[in-house]
Amino acid sequence: MTTTPDKLLTAALTLIARHGFDGFSMKDLAGEAGVAAGTAYRHFTDREALLEAAYLHVLTGVASCLFVADERDLDFAQYQRWWRRLWRHCEANPSHVLSQFQFELLPRQRSEALLLAKAALFAPITDFFDRGRARGYWVDLPNDVLGLLTFETLGHLALRQARGEHLSAAVIDQTCLSTFTAISAGPFLENP
Repeated sequence: MTTTPDKLLTAALTLIARHGFDGFSMKDLAGEAGVAAGTAYRHFTDREALLEAAYLHVLTGVASCLFVADERDLDFAQYQRWWRRLWRHCEANPSHVLSQFQFELLPRQRSEALLLAKAALFAPITDFFDRGRARGYWVDLPNDVLGLLTFETLGHLALRQARGEHLSAAVIDQTCLSTFTAISAGPFLENP
């Protein structure tokens, strides 16, 4: 059974994807969720709390699809597993993809709790980058730059797809290989 907060978060993501952050009211949100107009305020103190909860909902969905097991390999096979899982998740959740980029571009200050939650959710990728860089497998760049070269590239492709551009499996697979190669410090690493 879907809870009222879950209905509100799903409705918020749909409306954000369709109209942007400022293109809907709390009344519109309640209508989209199929709840009474005042219900949203019983679950979220204000619009900012709703938006932060919606963003955390998207991030949690991404992390839960990526990290299905304790995978600590530092090779292309590991990277490719994450890449493919994330791509399937993005294909299945276009409203998450469309809203994700709006969340990332918001000039609003994020709460410390959200930043800590995001760091915890994506700790396996941070660990992957840290351990690989320490062993000389990856180029010596900060994690946020490695993220731009890898998974954020996938995010931009997913955004194009969510907006209606079809990207073939061959393009996705080649981009996966290319982004891995971009962060590799030496010869292509099958099994370091």
